[in-house]
Amino acid sequence: MYVVEKRLYGDIILYSAKCPKCGYAGYIGLNNTCDNCMCELPEVADQVKVIRESETWKRLQPNKADQERLLQFQDNKCAWCGCEFYSEQINEKTGRVRVPDIHFDHIVPYSYGGNLENNWAASCSICNSIKHNKYFSTYSDLYEYIRERRIFKGWPVNNF
Repeated sequence: MYVVEKRLYGDIILYSAKCPKCGYAGYIGLNNTCDNCMCELPEVADQVKVIRESETWKRLQPNKADQERLLQFQDNKCAWCGCEFYSEQINEKTGRVRVPDIHFDHIVPYSYGGNLENNWAASCSICNSIKHNKYFSTYSDLYEYIRERRIFKGWPVNNF
């Protein structure tokens, strides 16, 4: 039996299914293929279940070991702007001094289904609030967006 789950994330609809060939459970792409074995999935499912995200998934958080691994890998710096965590940042527009803390950010936003174990980046609270739940197709788009927003908001960008 081939079952497709229609997952509702606010205004976003994603379809997920378990591949009948390899058993991989994942999202169905535009080309209707399995992300794992690349086999073509049947066009018609035996059953379509509608599932609201809030009813099925709990938002994952990285465990302590993953947090420490990320911080070590990133040299205790924000993945998006490169500032050292807990270092003073002065807003050039307001003169406000802020010491941003560490946020463990979903690289693919949670609202887009990014609730996987290795979907994490350690970011400063400023960059995390700027990125919010935006999805970027490339890292360069993400870095450019954060850089532009930091300039607009008056936060330093000397680490770019």
